[in-house]
Amino acid sequence: MRCAERANDIPGTALAQLYLADAHARVGQLAKGADLARRAAEVFGMGGSSHNAMVAYLLVARLERSLRRLDNARWFYQKALDTCRRLQAEDRSAARLEETLYGRVAMEIQSAMTDVATAIARRFEQICRLLDSIPILCLSDAPSRDVFERSNVVGYVATGEFLVEGRAYYLHPLSGVPKSRLELKAGAVHFALPVPRDGWLDSSSKKGDYALVRRETQITKEGLGVLWTGEDWVGGRFERDANTGDVRFTSSGMHVIGEEKGYAIALLKPVA
Repeated sequence: MRCAERANDIPGTALAQLYLADAHARVGQLAKGADLARRAAEVFGMGGSSHNAMVAYLLVARLERSLRRLDNARWFYQKALDTCRRLQAEDRSAARLEETLYGRVAMEIQSAMTDVATAIARRFEQICRLLDSIPILCLSDAPSRDVFERSNVVGYVATGEFLVEGRAYYLHPLSGVPKSRLELKAGAVHFALPVPRDGWLDSSSKKGDYALVRRETQITKEGLGVLWTGEDWVGGRFERDANTGDVRFTSSGMHVIGEEKGYAIALLKPVA
């Protein structure tokens, strides 16, 4: 790898990283292996050998799965599957052995993705048991809307995914919030708001996501949240005033006042 780096051989360096990642994995250094394989995958994914890219994606996925980072594993399995299907389509005119090879690999990847999805579903099964369906609010929906009414546009948490207008989404933690700390309280009112722009709540929130919100009548602690201004819902943060000890809501650095509010407890991100 040092020779490839000195020669500025980027593909060669990536290939060396891939072999080194596999070596780390074989001796139990999973995190180091995953990091090296991810770097190799980034290079191969930008061009060069699609086969090497698929192998790198698969190695990252396997290591992320072993590290119990299941969302990451599913993402890399999907990348591997997409690459495998592209290779399979490109090799239609090649020997039938090649077609059979990529077809078999695609089936194995799909099986692994199913296993990961099952594990993710089990992980959320307990915390999501009470959340069969939730309303989707527009940013302009006033709080007078009956958010207690069940909605048919979101549901099926038993699969580990929500369906929003026919598209699948999965629960994703906000920045700095471990998945195990998602708070879906019994008897609480939950609803979802569309994220209108990147960074609306935190650095991980992107336009097209939904913010999963737990409605609160009394705010007692700091955290990411939303507030109704009288005209629309805004994303921001509840912060404790150092002088008074009161928790106030700030959005874009400004103090905002409103009666209806709630903590943002997770994001709903579209399944790739």
